[in-house]
Amino acid sequence: MSSTLDFLDRCLSVKSWTPSLSDCLVFGAVQGGHDVDLRKKSAKATADRDAVDGFLIDGLHGNGPGSGNVDVAATLALVRASVSDLPESKPRMYQGCADPALVLDLVESGVDIFDSSYTHHLAVEGRAMNTGNILGSNGDADKEFAGDWNNEETVI
Repeated sequence: MSSTLDFLDRCLSVKSWTPSLSDCLVFGAVQGGHDVDLRKKSAKATADRDAVDGFLIDGLHGNGPGSGNVDVAATLALVRASVSDLPESKPRMYQGCADPALVLDLVESGVDIFDSSYTHHLAVEGRAMNTGNILGSNGDADKEFAGDWNNEETVI
């Protein structure tokens, strides 16, 4: 966590004395892995830097083919712990795979911006989304949207 905060401080310093960066936004990364206490400590320390323009809630996802497998309950608990110590006046961004149901839960938890690879994972599996159906690789609507995005049978 200290190296992340040191890097944030360097970024904020460079921005403060570089005119060409004056319009750039700097988001501070909230770290701590799956440890609630470390996440809260990171959120408080990052929020203490007034020059930060927003917050990136990071480190809750893996990379590669398995990055779409998200433990929703654990993720929500960690995000809520992180967000509780961040000011509501600055945007909070979640980075990681989030299906539509998780996005709604994250919004309810105080997240404002998303960088999700969910549609990428569907495409790699030969699937796609539209507003009412999940389309299979043959282009036919395989299932009607029933509102349960955590159910594997809903996403074909």
